[in-house]
Parts: sequence; C-alpha cells; structure tokens
Amino acid sequence: ATMDKGVQPLLRSTLKPEAARVRRLARERAGRRGRARARAGAATMDKATLTKLRVKVGVLRRAVKEHAMYTDEVAQLTAKGEELGPEHDRYRQNAQALDESKAMVLDVANRVADAREDLSAFLDTETVEEAEELCKEARKLIADAEALSA
Repeated sequence: ATMDKGVQPLLRSTLKPEAARVRRLARERAGRRGRARARAGAATMDKATLTKLRVKVGVLRRAVKEHAMYTDEVAQLTAKGEELGPEHDRYRQNAQALDESKAMVLDVANRVADAREDLSAFLDTETVEEAEELCKEARKLIADAEALSA
C-alpha cells in the first residue's frame, strides 16, 4: 500500500487538526476521571482493604485446612505403619512418607502462625464496615489457628 508522494503531505495536513483535537479530548477525559477518582477515594480504599481482608482470610483458611489434612495423614500413616510391622516390604516406604508428612505438619503450622499474626494485625489496624460476616469468620479462624498452635 504505497502512496503517491504528493498525497502524503496532503493527508498529514488534513489529519493534524483532527489528531490534535482527539488528544485534547483524551486529556480532558483523563482529568475528569482523575477528579472522580479523588472524590471516590474513600470507597476505593475500602474496596482495596476489603480485597486484602478476603485474601488474608483465604490464606489462613487454606493453611488451617492443610494443617488438618496433614495431621490426618500422619495419623493414617502411623496406624498403617503399626499394622504393617517392621518386617513388611512397604514399612520403610511408609516410614519415609510418615517423616515427610510430619515435616509438612511443622511447615504448615508455621504458615498458620504467620497467617494468623498477619490477619490479626490487619484486623487491629484496618476497619471494614461492609464485611461484618467476613470479619466474624476471620476472628473464628484466628481462634481456630490459636487452638492449633496451643
């Protein structure tokens, strides 16, 4: 799509005013959006805070769930190891899986403690009026997490 050299300057000269008008309108719209965002700053902050709260609650919920899962796995593998006895072929394999699960319980317990502290600190510093149910769930999860570490 090559153009005649005489047509290019003509097109540029006719499009320049239009391009300038489009850029000016875009700047004006951006300015209006910026002012609207400044007026809605409090609502935006609450939304960001609510999102952070949801994420932190989700992290703690998942960590508590994983802790329960690995604790159950340790109990199952311990029972299976006692059932198999040391002379069984799969005893060593079961003992290795048991050691890995015990290590995961410790790792997840540390993650639960970190997530609990993070969520507690967040709830102490931030207030989210729209999320009473989520705050109740967060407080319950914190209590559950404290019971795990006790």
